[in-house]
Amino acid sequence: MDLDIERTIRDGERNQDAKRLIHNWCRHARVEKFGGTGLIEMETGLPIGHHSMVCDFAPASVMATWLLEESAVRFHDIHCAGCSHRVPVALPNLAMLVAQRDADRKDAETRAQNAQRVKQAALQARATVRAELRKILPVLSKTFMDDLDRLDADRDEQAATRVIESARLAPEMLVPALTEYLFSVLEGDDHWLDVPGLTLLADTPDQPRLIRCAMKCLREGYALDLAAAMIMQRLDHIDAADVPGAVIGLAYVATPPRPEFGHPHRDDGDPSPLIQLADRFPEPVEQGLLALLAHRDQLRVGVTARAMGLLITRSERWVRPFIRPLAAHLSRLDFLVEIERDSELRSIAHDLQVTLASAFMAVPDLADEELMRQFESASNEGEGRVAGVYEHVLRLARRTRDSSLVMEPAHTQALVVAIRRLSALSATSDNSEVNQQVLASFRHPGAALAPAAKAAMDVLLGTAAVLNSKLEAPEPEPSIRTLSHPLAEMEKANRRSNLWHLRAALLELAIQGALADSEGLSRFEAFLSQRGVLGDTFEAAIVREIAPVLATSTGLKTMLPYLYSAMVGASVTGRAAAADALKEIGSRRFADLPDLVADSLVLMLFDPYVIVHKAAVQALGRLRLPAHFNRLVAAALDNLIVAYRQGSDSEFLLECMEAKVRTRGDEGPLPEAQGQVLLTLVAELEPSVLLRSGHRYFLRQLQHLDGWAVLVLGWIRHCREDYELEHALELALDLPVGACAPQIPAILEAVATEPSSPHLCGTFVELLSRDRAWLGATQVAALHRAAFSDTVRERARRLQAQQLERRVRFEYLISEGQLEEALTLGHAWMQADQDLTQLLENDEKFPFF
Repeated sequence: MDLDIERTIRDGERNQDAKRLIHNWCRHARVEKFGGTGLIEMETGLPIGHHSMVCDFAPASVMATWLLEESAVRFHDIHCAGCSHRVPVALPNLAMLVAQRDADRKDAETRAQNAQRVKQAALQARATVRAELRKILPVLSKTFMDDLDRLDADRDEQAATRVIESARLAPEMLVPALTEYLFSVLEGDDHWLDVPGLTLLADTPDQPRLIRCAMKCLREGYALDLAAAMIMQRLDHIDAADVPGAVIGLAYVATPPRPEFGHPHRDDGDPSPLIQLADRFPEPVEQGLLALLAHRDQLRVGVTARAMGLLITRSERWVRPFIRPLAAHLSRLDFLVEIERDSELRSIAHDLQVTLASAFMAVPDLADEELMRQFESASNEGEGRVAGVYEHVLRLARRTRDSSLVMEPAHTQALVVAIRRLSALSATSDNSEVNQQVLASFRHPGAALAPAAKAAMDVLLGTAAVLNSKLEAPEPEPSIRTLSHPLAEMEKANRRSNLWHLRAALLELAIQGALADSEGLSRFEAFLSQRGVLGDTFEAAIVREIAPVLATSTGLKTMLPYLYSAMVGASVTGRAAAADALKEIGSRRFADLPDLVADSLVLMLFDPYVIVHKAAVQALGRLRLPAHFNRLVAAALDNLIVAYRQGSDSEFLLECMEAKVRTRGDEGPLPEAQGQVLLTLVAELEPSVLLRSGHRYFLRQLQHLDGWAVLVLGWIRHCREDYELEHALELALDLPVGACAPQIPAILEAVATEPSSPHLCGTFVELLSRDRAWLGATQVAALHRAAFSDTVRERARRLQAQQLERRVRFEYLISEGQLEEALTLGHAWMQADQDLTQLLENDEKFPFF
């Protein structure tokens, strides 16, 4: 179980306890959930997610919070104190949370007071030291001591600026005694004078002592930018013994931690100090970074990994000392670093992978050897993280704006090594984590990978053939003595799916190699020409991926014979794969193909094998055939519609009907007879299938037909999801003028399914008002008002619903010319609007937190 799931379950258990305390607190109190239900909540039954405490006697709710106890205590403070409607139920109750909150608040106040006393005592002690020093200082320096007192007391930027400017205007005030005091403060444990002190002492004769102070600031994490800039200008005064400890500060300056919600590739750091120190003191810097990497703090490890990557990108000198500890940390990250959330683990893993990818680009063979050494002893998750390094290597070839690395021909060898290793892992590893990294690496390869893919084409195609043989291997017969477990069957299906997608990804990358140049295309054709050896399934897999080759003139000329052979061949999978390939080339390229290809595609629509005619219909949805094929295509689609009408594959039946409408092109509205047939077929389908996104264009072609309005209103009654209702209302808004007035009973029935929905009721009030069906609009508004009880909590929404009623009545009176009644209603409308505004303002007086 991962960290996020464990923490989520613990939070759900806390919410369950808080929910019980709320129910015991008052009979009227209850808990409302904000948002949907996740898988963990479904499996455990725990209240996970954002919840809030509500009550019908409370005029306003508080913000729903992840931990219910926070919302409950806030609700108690606002609404429950002094409430006369409370009916206690049992003990323990919400009072326990309130008491705990009060105790925690008191403890925090006590700690703050103790800290303030300690702070005041330390301030007094420092003031005493400065008072003794003031006795021996000249008058001008005494004035400066007053500024120091103010800075020590206020600790603000204005006071610090005053101190610095005073010394700059009168540098003679820095007498030896005062200089010694400033050094003593910088060398001590207090850090209130770090920035002004380093600035004031910049020109001191004792530069080695100043640099020791700056290195101390870097070591302890104070005044980092100033200290880094100072040592960069005084490298000759640095003691090598101070470098390992100061490296952490320089690493923070060079590669500051990324904000959790910031841009993932944004870098605001200044690498110059770290780079210059590493050039001057390579061994101490190496020692310091390796020591930092051994820490268990995730923030330090992340910053250190990025700093190592920064040095590796500048020189291969840093690869050998860093690559083994980096790879070891990556493979055992969950054991070597203290991590509380999975997002932290992913962030550190990303930093390590990027750094190792930079090392891989510099010295690919060495990096590959070390990564595989760590891979052999890693856990399943560790193997996935190590494989992720190769994915980052290939990603570098596709990145431009977010990567400082400029791809050169010399980097091709590194890409080839990565491709070969990932191909080997896809054939030998059953680890799903590794397979996901391979898929992420090879999915959607760009032109930048073409030279490397051409060089590794033999490995890619050979590995794809190995995966194909695994897919063709017969599954063992299940034992009649033991029942198959559903999870085992699901894992088996997932393994086959992974093999299928891995094979497709390898072939897709190999085809990119074929697109590199004529030599690559010739090598790919030579492999494909072994038709008797490859087997029908593997040939079909290759044909399915050749659409990018068909997009070029040379590739089309070379691959067209193989495509056409697959279309008319005896292999069922080959014919289906050829249709899939045609689907990806687009109508413009399809128009360049010979008519024989279009003839073969039309014949596929009559193919008795399901996989073939389904692929042909899907291809037809993206291609435009010449007009002289329309009658034959329509006949084939009619046959399929008849065959699938009584079946269970309603999705494909809908695809056939959409293809039939698209085949007509720009011939105008559907004829009544043909449209009624399609309308009857559509009425037989489940609304959940029709109301998914992507079908609106087809459905709008039916809106001029009789019976369309009744059908749409029926769908609204059967909507189970919000997006289904949204799409159904979009279709309702497209109804022609006058279509809603005769359907008032059906509209009222549809509204009754969810009368509290302002969107649903408002839409039909608008449509009925447009059709001047005032009685129906009034009935819809009345249903909406009746959906809200007359309670304090529902008062605002009930008033809004009443305003909808008044709006309908007002428009009716205006249309009938009853101006005096309309004026009277308008005054009531305006008064209710003022009351509603005042009510909402009163609710907003209670802040969320």
